[in-house]
Amino acid sequence: MEYRISSFDDLLPKIKFLLGAKDHPNILKLTDVKKDGKYEDFYITTEDMLSLKKHLKNSTPDLLTVIKLGIDISCALELYHSGNFSCNNLCIENIFVSNNQTFKLGEFEMFSPDGTDIRDNIYSLGVIMYSLVNDYNLLPEDSNSELKEQLLEIFDHSCNSDIKKRYLTPTEFKNDLLKYKAALILSTTADQKDQPNIKSAKKSKFPIILITLFIVAALLISSIAVIAFFIARSMNKESQSVYAHTNIGDEILFGSYEQNIKNEELEDIEWIVLEKDSDSMLLISKYALECSRFDSERKSDWESSELRNFLNREFLDTAFSEEELLSLCNINGDKVSLLSKDKIKEYFPENSDRILIPTDYAKEQGIWVNKDYDSCFWWLISNKKALVPNISSTGKIDTVGCDANTDNAGVRPVISIKIN
Repeated sequence: MEYRISSFDDLLPKIKFLLGAKDHPNILKLTDVKKDGKYEDFYITTEDMLSLKKHLKNSTPDLLTVIKLGIDISCALELYHSGNFSCNNLCIENIFVSNNQTFKLGEFEMFSPDGTDIRDNIYSLGVIMYSLVNDYNLLPEDSNSELKEQLLEIFDHSCNSDIKKRYLTPTEFKNDLLKYKAALILSTTADQKDQPNIKSAKKSKFPIILITLFIVAALLISSIAVIAFFIARSMNKESQSVYAHTNIGDEILFGSYEQNIKNEELEDIEWIVLEKDSDSMLLISKYALECSRFDSERKSDWESSELRNFLNREFLDTAFSEEELLSLCNINGDKVSLLSKDKIKEYFPENSDRILIPTDYAKEQGIWVNKDYDSCFWWLISNKKALVPNISSTGKIDTVGCDANTDNAGVRPVISIKIN
């Protein structure tokens, strides 16, 4: 697919935006950029992908799919919002679906610079989701009134005719959708867990008139075996958590920390899943949550650093409740750690994957910000050299390192949590 960007329409901001969006998982991947020598315009070519409109002709979505659509496109809108852009024509023709059911935003020629309001995009996305829920009769039944009311409240905040009553940012919208997704999965798991009991109850209603004692005994033994099977199956399902449906690369909410300085309450922390096995998940924060030096005495080893002490004391006590603390696993003896330089390419192979946006709170603490990307540099675990390795604000691995006493670096915590 090809799109044209006019040279008379704020070309430089758009090119910067495209560079930042190049490898975003929820924006159509750019495959080529060409300049029209005659008009000084640019043509961009993207990957070929099926639009949501065409996808729906051969596929019937469920409610979880619609919620994922909202989360994925909200992630794309976060990038638009960070660059002071908004998509002028957010519709099902401009949303695309990959083979692994990832939703992506396209139509690059339709975005605009300063002066637009991202809440209009939130409204459009909310309308798309509401239409799908309504068209495919996906609204939870009255028997599950809490889920139904929660979803209607989300639609009210996204699709309200009064722009002042809508979500202020795509992040707020996405966070509510993530919470709803967790509640929906828990409800679905609970419903499935109850099903075996219904089946076993039906199987217990065999007629016993004119049946010999031998057959009665055989039926009783069989019934006990069936009931035992379903009880074991039910207990196994009960042990599953909301994270049973979570995959590597997904975003989840866990813990809370100060992020938006305008809010008095702590905000939910967003994490990206780096690894997952049957018992636990390794997570890294999506944003830089803190601004901190590695060590004021210039100690470059992680074990004796002030940053390790801070993360496993003050940060740990602030960010997690007593119940959440019980869910944390140890990472080489720590509850909270940083990403190792040796692992960075495994989890984030491209420079664009490593670009980190700081929270408003981290900015207020004095974090250094690259104004072109609204990004910061962030610490990695040291290999005990004189300088501490880090990731630059453009996503490059700083192999030389930085002085441990540098006080304006970003902190991106890593934790591991139990699944069950």
